Amino acid sequence: MRILWLTQFDYSSDLEAIFAWVMEIRKRKVEVDFFINQLPAYMQRKMQEEAQKVDNRKFKLFFNINSQQLKNILHYYSYHLLHVHHSSLYPLVSLLSHSIKIPWIASCFEEIDCRKITQLENARYLVCTNSFSLNSVEKALAPFKKKQLPVNTSGSKIR
Repeated sequence: MRILWLTQFDYSSDLEAIFAWVMEIRKRKVEVDFFINQLPAYMQRKMQEEAQKVDNRKFKLFFNINSQQLKNILHYYSYHLLHVHHSSLYPLVSLLSHSIKIPWIASCFEEIDCRKITQLENARYLVCTNSFSLNSVEKALAPFKKKQLPVNTSGSKIR
């Protein structure tokens, strides 16, 4: 299985934890590559060097690419699943998933309002990492009860 992990750069990100997570996932025979948006140019080389230290098989890192480039990557590398870790990327992945037909998971770390919930209509799963985000998702989903979107909090069962 091949997964593309999509996120937006944040100075509070813990790169060592991310790379350790990749190593654990790869032990299960799952290939994980990264798309990182808004990564400063001076950090790109450092990210590549750190990635090579952690994993000598060199997983793929994609930085600051536009929607057409991402569409080409999704087609060329035949990903089975996308995991989106930043709400700013929901619209892009939602749009691309219509044409590429790749299931995707959205991680929710923040409050989700009614405008953002419509961007998640074709997500396969929504993972809420805290009770604040879960409560906001349940509130935003209330008008759309006929559409059952599986919601998962860390360590809990999918409803």
